[in-house]
Amino acid sequence: MTRPEREPFIFAMTSSYPHKNAQAIIDGYLRYRARVAHPLDLVVCGLEDPGLPGVSCLKGVSAEVLHGHYEAAELFLFLSLVEGFGFPPLEAMQHGTPVLCSDLPVLRETTQGNALFVSPTDADAVGAALCHALSGEQDRLRAQLRQRAQEVVDSYTWHQCAKDVLSQWRMLMRSPALDR
Repeated sequence: MTRPEREPFIFAMTSSYPHKNAQAIIDGYLRYRARVAHPLDLVVCGLEDPGLPGVSCLKGVSAEVLHGHYEAAELFLFLSLVEGFGFPPLEAMQHGTPVLCSDLPVLRETTQGNALFVSPTDADAVGAALCHALSGEQDRLRAQLRQRAQEVVDSYTWHQCAKDVLSQWRMLMRSPALDR
């Protein structure tokens, strides 16, 4: 794994697809940056560099570089509007990195509540949540998120997946709807 050589930073994952909500990441970060004396930089994976102060972008990086950024980040930001499962927050959690993500039911379920949640359409709320999450007063909360992260990630095994699929299959087989 290649850890980036930079000061502490916020790491975000997005793309130019509308449902990935890239502009909210940038707008929320700019609100955060305007509110604090010494803001952390933002590194965004999946975008072209917008040329904004404190913002740098990565595209087409290796898994080694990507996971190095997950591991080195102070906080992972993920503001998707629609997700089927939500792998990026779990990848960040795999490295013990606290997550601030969209308040979507699927992300609450995937992270098992072990994240900070914010409205992905409210840039002011995102900026405030970044300020709150990164304040010195929240060191204990970030430590708790880091501590529980591996427990959440470890619950996603192929064995558990197979058990859940089998359980659903058995429930379906007992369904009166199949008797028609």
